[in-house]
Amino acid sequence: MVRILVPFHLARLGDRIVGLDAYFWGQLSERYRVVLLVHPAENLLDERDATGCKLPVNVTFEEQLRDIEEVSEIRTPRPKLPRIGPGKRLLTLLMPAMIIYQELKAAMKLVEVPEEAQARNLAKMLRNLEPLNVLGYAVFERQGDLILPAREGTMKRIYSELASRDEGYRQACLDAIRRCKA
Repeated sequence: MVRILVPFHLARLGDRIVGLDAYFWGQLSERYRVVLLVHPAENLLDERDATGCKLPVNVTFEEQLRDIEEVSEIRTPRPKLPRIGPGKRLLTLLMPAMIIYQELKAAMKLVEVPEEAQARNLAKMLRNLEPLNVLGYAVFERQGDLILPAREGTMKRIYSELASRDEGYRQACLDAIRRCKA
């Protein structure tokens, strides 16, 4: 099986080193999903140790920072909170406050935060990235018409989810397979 190596720009985020996917970054259908392409550097190989088919860098670190800034400024509507109808308001006079609190708490669990809002919050945390001007590589393997991280874990789950949601990612996988003749 051909090892496909995806390049990552390494950067410092506080006291941690992270990698920003430099191959798939510009190819996602939804721009706000780029924040999903930032991973801890411990998942990456040093350039000296990276053997296999290396994919090209498709985006500069500066472009990645610009994208993160744009995502951090996305405006999304606030999720609608459950309303208390007139009947429940009347019950609040008759029922202990704790029962009403429990009902509201259960209703709040049903409120979903839009994907864009989650991305915006992640992007805000990523604003202070400092470039290290070094590349790291993640090892990916072909799985049908996709390439996914070889190691099990969070990174593989994220890329698998991208494969199910993002057409741009799936197309970039096909391009990588052709490029590496995997």
